[in-house]
Amino acid sequence: MKYHKMFHLHGIRFESRKDPSVNRQRLVERISKDSIFDLERYEYKGEPALMVIDPKTGLDVGVVPAGDVEKILPHLDSPFFVRVDDLYDFDDGGCGARLQFCVLSDKEWQEMQEEAERLDQAKKKKKEPRPIYMQWWLYVAIFFVVVTVIMMITGEFWERMGV
Repeated sequence: MKYHKMFHLHGIRFESRKDPSVNRQRLVERISKDSIFDLERYEYKGEPALMVIDPKTGLDVGVVPAGDVEKILPHLDSPFFVRVDDLYDFDDGGCGARLQFCVLSDKEWQEMQEEAERLDQAKKKKKEPRPIYMQWWLYVAIFFVVVTVIMMITGEFWERMGV
């Protein structure tokens, strides 16, 4: 890893900047450990700032602390990811998150992309049900039906049944 920075998610008690009708605290309550987020640049009071974006909803769940923005900004053009390292509850009922900002080397980024592609392919294979004619149990059932019918026709079935 080329660069690594831990920070606490800030601004979680305010409404989302992308959708003011959404309270960020409600968004934070729905995230889980190891969730992955994006960062988006914006200006706050004339200074550079970074929003933490949930890629599933496109909404901002909080911001990077002002003191950490200058440390992270130079790395935004490199391959990076932001993930939830820890979740915690506040005494007054809310919850918060500690995030991890990681900048990857080109080799690590390539390996991560290949692994993601491999996992996507594995998911697609699992989701696609096999056609009915490719199910092994179908052939076993057909075999037993055919054998039983042949035995019934030849009379062997009835002899074994004691009739």
